[in-house]
Formats: sequence, structure tokens, C-alpha cells
Amino acid sequence: MKNVTLEETEIRDQAHEMWAEGTSEEMATASEIEAVLNSQGYTGLMFDAWFDTMQGFYRWRCDINKL
Repeated sequence: MKNVTLEETEIRDQAHEMWAEGTSEEMATASEIEAVLNSQGYTGLMFDAWFDTMQGFYRWRCDINKL
């Protein structure tokens, strides 16, 4: 099972907001996030992942650039 999937990922790619975020069952790694972003023509930077104690799953966020 892939930890980071496109279905659980939101990519915002307008001039004033270039970022992506998503959720996962386990802590996402930068390489897992990067693989999903690369498949859509983006690269990520400044990755952050944390456990959302209210929702009970992991969240992640990063800034993006077009490849």
C-alpha cells in the first residue's frame, strides 16, 4: 500500500499560492510526497508532516514548484 496517494492530495498551483497538502494513515516521508508531486509535474520543498490528534490521521504540507 502506498502511504501518499493522489486521491488524498490537494495541489494548489495559482500564482499567489503554490503548495500541496494531504493526509495519510502513516507518517508521510518527503520521498513519498515527492513521488506523487512528480507524477503531476511538480516538485516539493519545505516538507512538514504531523499527526492530527483531533482527526486521528497524519497530515502533510509542502510548497511546490513546476518541474
